[in-house]
Amino acid sequence: MLRRAGPHGTVSFDLVAEVLQRRKAGKNRWMYGGATVILDGMGFIRYLIVKNVASKTREKRVDDYLRSKPDCATHFSDASPAGASRFKRLHGQRRRRRAEHS
Repeated sequence: MLRRAGPHGTVSFDLVAEVLQRRKAGKNRWMYGGATVILDGMGFIRYLIVKNVASKTREKRVDDYLRSKPDCATHFSDASPAGASRFKRLHGQRRRRRAEHS
C-alpha cells in the first residue's frame, strides 16, 4: 500500500504489485523479468513498468553486461551460493563501490 499527498492536502492510497518471471536463457543462466503495477484507490492502473522476460534485445544487453562484469554473472546462474547470499554479495559490492566514490 502506498500513501501519497495530493496537491490540496488530500491523501490518496495506491496499491503496488509486482509480477516476477524468469526463464532459462542458456545452459546455466536465468533471464529475469516481470512488471510493477501501481493501481489507484478505484483499481485503475496508474503506472505499469515492464521488463520483458522474452525480449531477445534485452537478453543480449544482459549478456553483454555480464561479460563485462564476470563477478555479477553468478547472480543469474544456477550455481551456488544460494539466493540470499547472492543478494547480500551483490549489494555488498554496490555498497563498497559507493564508499570508494564518496
